[in-house]
Order: sequence, then structure tokens, then C-alpha cells
Amino acid sequence: MYLKFKINGCFILILLASILPMNDTLAQQRSLSDLQAAILLNAIKYIDWPDSPGNEPFVMTISGDDNLFTALEQAVQSKQKDGKKIIVSKVDVQKPDATTCDLFFLGNDALKSFEKARDVFKAKPTLFVTSKESYGKKGSALNFVIVNGKMVIEINEPVIKEGGFKVSGALLSMATIIK
Repeated sequence: MYLKFKINGCFILILLASILPMNDTLAQQRSLSDLQAAILLNAIKYIDWPDSPGNEPFVMTISGDDNLFTALEQAVQSKQKDGKKIIVSKVDVQKPDATTCDLFFLGNDALKSFEKARDVFKAKPTLFVTSKESYGKKGSALNFVIVNGKMVIEINEPVIKEGGFKVSGALLSMATIIK
């Protein structure tokens, strides 16, 4: 009986040891998504969109990042952008042209469709956002990167100007500017 308990106990410890790092990784992904959601919601306060229709809701569409979608969905409850209700939606990256939104976030799980999505939204007043090293230079308007353990926003100035967006000096002073 003691041997059986010892073997089962060892098995349980091995099982727990293999699960704990996964939970830690999931917790890190969740906290990163919560941070990105908070930064996005604060950043949009400092960005003016070109010719936004009056009473339409402000739509943030996420593709390829379920954790960010969940974090934003929870964070936007009763929040507004310029008096408009904020709505968070999720879309399949294969159909971005069917999407009408004010902000489109292309997550790391969908980056293989970066060029297609970027080209679709280039002609629309949609702020295109990513979170992968070098994607700010590739054409996203905003890009989240981790530098020295801190979240940094990259702002691609030519893309912002081309899209007709106006970014406040306060946000520009906190970001890395790509020219």
C-alpha cells in the first residue's frame, strides 16, 4: 500500500510540475494582454480619427489574439471614445476586407496575413495595430514591443499621416517614433 501511494504521489508531483509552468505562461500571456488592453484604451484617447461618423459606435476588431480580445471585452464595459460606445469584435484574419472598424489589431497568431490585412486597411480610416518586433517598420500604425522588460508603443509616423490620424504630443512623447 505504501509503495502504491509513493508511486501515485510521485506521478501526481510530476503531473503538477508539468502543469505549473503552463499556468505561469498562461498567466503571463493574460497579464500581457491586460496591459495591452489598458494601453490601447488609453492611447485611443490621444488619437483623432479622420471623419468619424456621428453616432456610430467605436469598433475595435481583434484577429489572432484571443487573450487580448477577452481582456478588451472586459475592459470596455461602459467605456466610450469621443462619446461613442466602444465595441470589441473578433474576426477571422482570412476575411479582413469584410470588416469595418476603427481599430484593427492583428495578433501574433495571424501575422502570416499581415500584408493582406495591412493593404485592406490602408484605404480605410482604420488604425492598424500589431505587437511583434519590426512590424512597426513593416507598416502597422501602432506596434507593441517589449524593450528591456517594458512595454513600448512604436508609432509609425508616415502611416499615421497617410491614414489622416492625428496623435497628440502627449502620446508621441511616450512612444518610439518610426519615421
